[in-house]
Amino acid sequence: MQAGAHGADEGTLILHEGRVVRRLDAATGLERWRFPRTRRPTLHDLVERYQGHDLPWRSVTPAGDTVLVALGEPAASGRYEFLGEEYEADELGQECRVRLACLDIATGALRWHTGAVDDTDPVLGHRTTGLCAPPLVVGDDLYCLFAKRDGATSFHVARLDRHTGRPHWVCRLVGGDSGRDDDVAQGARFTSPFAQSVPWGARPALADGELCVVPHAGFAAGVDAHAGRVRWVRAQPTWEPVTVRPSSLGRTSRTIVSTSGSSGIGGWSAGG
Repeated sequence: MQAGAHGADEGTLILHEGRVVRRLDAATGLERWRFPRTRRPTLHDLVERYQGHDLPWRSVTPAGDTVLVALGEPAASGRYEFLGEEYEADELGQECRVRLACLDIATGALRWHTGAVDDTDPVLGHRTTGLCAPPLVVGDDLYCLFAKRDGATSFHVARLDRHTGRPHWVCRLVGGDSGRDDDVAQGARFTSPFAQSVPWGARPALADGELCVVPHAGFAAGVDAHAGRVRWVRAQPTWEPVTVRPSSLGRTSRTIVSTSGSSGIGGWSAGG
């Protein structure tokens, strides 16, 4: 998923365009704020770095007077080079690490983000750990799925405080990679010219005190939502990836169009 949008309320539209998040007025299309305010130019297009089924996902989740967004590109294995230059990015939202950022919905100011320099958790604070699914908001709690890539990939689910981002608990699940068929995945990290990204997963689901997570890495798991302990893990069938050609992904700027729900008549448009 290359872009995401969400109507936080009747008059607000939060638009995630990959490396920048913008708030638009739903009635006029005028920009109210953007984060980050400055955008560093990048040398590489996502369709050159990732295959179609590995493109980074985008997430926008309203939470009270804040909005939670996933910023950054997923950590990848292997060595990626294009035109003889290594791909490097070290700014929030423009790095090879997906962080969960909490923004003030009124001003766009950053309140907190995962993986901060003062984060003492050995998993969430590690430089290869990144968010890999949209967060689930339950009252003052956030349930989030993270992947830590250090050779192999290990998956962790965490319960965070919505106001501070601090963890109540972090639970390790199991190791996995992509859930692709073995014939397709075998050796890909050594032979493919593309970066092999951490797979994105589904938003966690909560029912009767049990949290269910599906990382799209060949398994599903159930976790005690209060204590943070694994209750069960089940393997899932592998799948064959679908080839998506770069020309079909749309490499030009995006345009947001407002239309009437009853008539379909356009009201305004805003460029990406």
